[in-house]
Amino acid sequence: MGIRSTFFIQVRGDFYNPFCDTESQIIVNLISAGHRIGLHFDCGLYPPDTSPEDVANFCFRERRLLETWFDIDVRVVSFHRPSKRVLSADDSITGGLPHTYLPIYTKKITYCSDSTGEWRFGHPLDLQATTERKPLQLLVHPIWWQSTSQSPQETLDMFLRQSRQRRETDLTHSMDPHRDP
Repeated sequence: MGIRSTFFIQVRGDFYNPFCDTESQIIVNLISAGHRIGLHFDCGLYPPDTSPEDVANFCFRERRLLETWFDIDVRVVSFHRPSKRVLSADDSITGGLPHTYLPIYTKKITYCSDSTGEWRFGHPLDLQATTERKPLQLLVHPIWWQSTSQSPQETLDMFLRQSRQRRETDLTHSMDPHRDP
C-alpha cells in the first residue's frame, strides 16, 4: 500500500525499556517488517535552559544507544515535551538530523495526532490529505489502541493496573524473596 512508518523510541522513559527482552523483540519485529526507528527525545529530562549545542549532544548520545543496540541508522528525531525554543529550532538542535517539528512536517504536510487519547485536527480517515493520498504525519500512541471503546481516563487506569501486574510478575521471576515456594 506504500505506507511507511517510523516508530519513535524513547531511551530514557519510565514506562518501558527498549533494551529489555520484550521491548527489544517488538522493536526488532518492527525493523524486520521494514519500518524505521527514530529517536523520541524527552526534553523534560534536561534543564529548560539547556543550550541548543547540548541538546544536540544529548540527542546524539541517545541516538547512538538505539543505533548500537539494534544495528540500525536513526535518521529522525521526535521531541517529547519540547519547549517553544526547541519547537522553533532548525535541525542543528538535533545535530543535523531532521526533527518532526520542522516546517516541512508541520506546515507542508498535514499533521494529525491522538496525543490526548482523542484525535486532534479530525479523524485521519476524514482528512483531505487522506482522501487525496497526500503525505500525512500521523502521530499515534499505542497506549490508546484498545479493542473496546473507552475514555482516555479508563485507558490510563487500565495501563496503571497492567503496569503494576507486570512489575509484580517481573519481581516474581527475578527476585528470590518474591518467588512462590
